[in-house]
Amino acid sequence: MPLDDQARLLLDTISMFSSRQLHEMTIEEARSRKQPVLGDSEPMHQLEDIQIPTRTGSIPARVYRPTAEIDPHAPLMVFIHGGGWVLGKLDDYDQLCRALAAATGSVLVSLDYRLAPESPYPCGLEDCIDAVEMLTAAEWTAHLDILPDADSMILAGDSAGGNLAAVVAHSYHGHGRVHIAGQILLYPVTDCDLGRASYQTNAEGYLLTTAAMKWFWEHYCPDELQRGLPTASPLQIDCCEGLPPTFIVTCEFDPLRDEGHAYANRLIDAGTDTIHHDIPGMIHGFMRYLHTFPQAQHLVTEIAEWVSRIPVPSSTIRR
Repeated sequence: MPLDDQARLLLDTISMFSSRQLHEMTIEEARSRKQPVLGDSEPMHQLEDIQIPTRTGSIPARVYRPTAEIDPHAPLMVFIHGGGWVLGKLDDYDQLCRALAAATGSVLVSLDYRLAPESPYPCGLEDCIDAVEMLTAAEWTAHLDILPDADSMILAGDSAGGNLAAVVAHSYHGHGRVHIAGQILLYPVTDCDLGRASYQTNAEGYLLTTAAMKWFWEHYCPDELQRGLPTASPLQIDCCEGLPPTFIVTCEFDPLRDEGHAYANRLIDAGTDTIHHDIPGMIHGFMRYLHTFPQAQHLVTEIAEWVSRIPVPSSTIRR
């Protein structure tokens, strides 16, 4: 399918504001780039910025509560943002997090983990692992006013955040107390191998480039030998049996397309309940442009329907 018309318009608009490629920038320049947000955001009953303790201190997080009364069957959702482990902050994903919280009726916690190169692999991963476990502790379920049962947690993440979500889900596979009920992986990074066909056919011109992915990996995991570890490249996980139900999205015009396909197939082959949507004509990162792409809004609705089918413990209405 040809490139989506709205995707082409977005790419043309972005190119008008910067002729330099991401991999040609310094870290400071890349982080200072404007992240356009179009359209209104979903209103929330309550937003709260918090600090979640970790093994090295604490990380910022934002809590989204869509309504005063939360459906007892709605799970806690933990969102891990993208940005190649180098870029990204809570505000960049505020609109998407609001949409997911509103559509699912869930309390959503967005994590702001440490970024590379200041904090390279596995620092950001450790932050996410620690935060997920902390959010299942009694004092935090009481603070968030959610069901004190880790079976009601769903992990979500896009791009590098999808990478971290997949690794966190596997890290807690078979864990005695922390159990992930589902994972939502939006065009995730699943492998360090940049030799796949989609890295060639979609090398440049579609927002995320092959050169940018090389730049991200060099900052996130400077030791090339570590990049192939399962905790950096979840496609290298030996056993995927028993992983939680998964909703995975890939895009036709995305360098990450083939590794996303490969991970979805690994899960399916292992017997994991997996829904895989490959979006034709679409580019990496499109879910952040909810008011540009109807495909993004449609997927938010599908995610909400998928979440509603995941069995979680019932209880009384949470107030």
